[in-house]
Amino acid sequence: MSLTCKLLTERFSVALSSLSGAGFRYYRSFQHFRRTDPNGFSYISINSITHNHVDYHLDFLAGVRNDPLESTIKQVLQSSPKLTHFDRSLLIWTAHIGPNSPNWDHPVAGTWLFRTETDVERYVEEVIRFVESLILPFLNRNTTSASIRQTLLELQLHAQNQRPYQQILAADILAPNTTQFEADYSLLSERYIKQHPPLKAEFNDFCLNAKSLLKIRNARTHSSLICDA
Repeated sequence: MSLTCKLLTERFSVALSSLSGAGFRYYRSFQHFRRTDPNGFSYISINSITHNHVDYHLDFLAGVRNDPLESTIKQVLQSSPKLTHFDRSLLIWTAHIGPNSPNWDHPVAGTWLFRTETDVERYVEEVIRFVESLILPFLNRNTTSASIRQTLLELQLHAQNQRPYQQILAADILAPNTTQFEADYSLLSERYIKQHPPLKAEFNDFCLNAKSLLKIRNARTHSSLICDA
């Protein structure tokens, strides 16, 4: 039988069935494993592609959706409050992981090349170990808004978030922690100072709205404390 992306995906969905022990369930239509967390979901998506029907590549997209965090971001953006399947609070792509990677140095590369079914069987155990020893612990460590903030601040190259400042500042709003917000804003401003003008303007607008929402949250917290006193 000729190798196909479908065959590759199905083979590894079966090989990784042990993820059920960590609370994951495989959804064939989405080609991903999904777990319900206390504040959202964790995902491990199987990504198999070919450009010439000879070389087949496998890697993984993994991430978490923290619902309070994403809902806070939507409040800041003043957009529809409904969360979607595509919302992610933290996203990693294993193709960026490997020996001497500038993003995430690891002895085993997080992308595999296959040309025959024999190649698939040769790497099954390695893929399972990679997912269980690297992806799963990473997801387990990043299910809270505070842990997501820390990862995006301290291990920013590990993630593929397009606008990591959104999750970082939203976590500060959820705390709510004005001192931490100001410190994060200062650090992020340095990171974005040389950004392309439209992206920098987008960052500035988000920060302005985030500050306003933080003030509202703080006022509500202060009012609640007075009422309880």
